[in-house]
Amino acid sequence: VRDDRYKLVHYLTTDRWELYDLAEDPNETANLIASENARPARQRLQDALATWLADTPQHPPIPREFIW
Repeated sequence: VRDDRYKLVHYLTTDRWELYDLAEDPNETANLIASENARPARQRLQDALATWLADTPQHPPIPREFIW
């Protein structure tokens, strides 16, 4: 999920989160997920992802090799 500045990535199979400030870090080298300064952006994008998941009746399938 992304907006005009930030990109939030959630890896379903590992429950890993990443957050990048694309304006300051276009190469996505600094994961800001634990940064207090990025907390508002993180929360906004996590809320957007939760809303999308709730509103989407069928989520994309997880590839078989990732199912335990």
